[in-house]
Order: sequence, then structure tokens, then C-alpha cells
Amino acid sequence: MGLELQLDDKLHLAGSGASFALYCINFYFLVRLVIGIYSQGRERLAAKSKLWRHLATFLSFVLASNYLCLQIYVTYLGLAEHRDSKNGSAPWIDNSKRIKGVWLAIAVSGLGCTWAIDASVLYQCFVLYSVRGNISWILLLPATFLLSSLGTGAYLLSSSLSSLRILPHFPICITTKLLSSSLIILKLIQQRKKLTLEFGNANLTELARPYTFLIHIFVQSYALYSIFSVTFLVLFVSNNSAWRVFLPCLSQIGLMSQLLIQIRVLRNRTRNISIREGEEKPVSPIVFITPSGIA
Repeated sequence: MGLELQLDDKLHLAGSGASFALYCINFYFLVRLVIGIYSQGRERLAAKSKLWRHLATFLSFVLASNYLCLQIYVTYLGLAEHRDSKNGSAPWIDNSKRIKGVWLAIAVSGLGCTWAIDASVLYQCFVLYSVRGNISWILLLPATFLLSSLGTGAYLLSSSLSSLRILPHFPICITTKLLSSSLIILKLIQQRKKLTLEFGNANLTELARPYTFLIHIFVQSYALYSIFSVTFLVLFVSNNSAWRVFLPCLSQIGLMSQLLIQIRVLRNRTRNISIREGEEKPVSPIVFITPSGIA
């Protein structure tokens, strides 16, 4: 006998399916990233900035995988128990006693994945702004938001066993990631402008190309995350059931934005080295201009 699903259950099922599809894409991206890292050699991998960034990415993938498996489990458990539910909603949202521990594991995995990604973006911002050993005070702003997300995340965990609450944690997480990425883009634009002043427009094309390339990568990658996040937040606040489709996908979308950035940067670096294979020293993909010259 078939099971007649209500709208909320259908939306949960759609969200689980979309999350799994995104997971498959992320798995493909991760395999490509591993192959690219291996082709770069151990010397390049040994750099601390690259090592920590890759470790954060792999940790995020593990947490996102755990989140997906548990989320699919409780979603289908809700479908199986649908006929015994009086209000017809999925038990993983109602947090029935049978799955309180599973829901807590889901929340921990989702928060851990978000924190790992946010910390990785903030670390990239820190490395970029401290290239000459001078740390900009502006980095305190995204760092404060990241610490705030840790506190609000702890509050979310403490209240998750009674109801699903995303305020104020989720807006803080969005602000942290977008603020850090915006600072990175701003720094790249500033460096490109310094190149223009130093060498003039005639010699700018080749030197500025890596900056333009990275700016496009960050804008395109985080635009996808921003669209999903803002859409989910608007639907949730307006009490529209469609938010159930977006929530399971957010961890995968955040991970995808990081993977896309690393893969495209790695591919561009490999291409630069291949083009200049006959030269004694490959041209660095990033050139920093300082008052005393080129860093």
C-alpha cells in the first residue's frame, strides 16, 4: 500500500535528494583536488598556508558527509513513521525522543562543517593581509563574527533538542563568510590598482591577470552560497515550508564554494607553470606591490 505524503514530507524528501546530488558533485571536485595536489608535488603541499587550507577542506567534507548520512536516515525514518504521526510532520524536525541523539549529531556535524569553512576563509584573509608581516586591524571584524558564531552555535545546540532555531546563529555565519571573502576581494582589487600605478596600463595585462582571475573566482563561488543562504533565511523567517528544501543543501553548497576556489586556483597555477616550462623560474600567480618595489 502506497504512502500518502504531506507537503512537508515531500519537501524534506526533495531536500535530501538535492543534498545527495550536491554531495556527489563535491565528491567529484574533491577527487580532482586530490589529483591536482598530488601533481603539484610534496614541496608545494608542505607550505603551511596550503596545508592548513587543504586539511580544513577535507575536515569539512567529512563533517558534511556525516551530516548528509544522518539527515537522510532521519528523513526516511520520518517517512516510515508518517502514518503514526498525528500532525503528519517529519519526526527529525519534531525531535521525538527516539532520535534526539541523532538530531544532536546532525547539528554538531552541520555546525562543525560551517565553522571549518568559515575558519578556512578567515585564515586565507589573514595570510593575504599579512603578506608583509603587518596585520590589518580590519581582520578583527570577521574574527569577532566567527567567535560570535561559536557562541550562537553553542546556544543552537542547547536548544536544538526542543525546537529548530537558526536565529541569531545563521545570519552571523552568513555575515562571517561574506565579510571575509569581501575583504579578500578588496585586497586583490587594491593590489591590482597598485600594479596599474607602478607599471602603467601598457604592461598591466599579464601582471593583473591573476588578480582578475581570483576576483572572478571568489565572486562566482560565494554568489552561489549567498543566493542559497539568503533564500533559505527569507523562507524560514516568513514561515514558508519551502525552507525544508534548502536547509539540507547549505553545508554542501558551502563546501562546494571552497572546492571550486581551490580547484580553479590549482588549475591556473599548473597552467602557468606549463606555459613557462622552458624558463628558469615560473612567474608567481600573485605579485604584491609594496612602497619599496615588488614583494
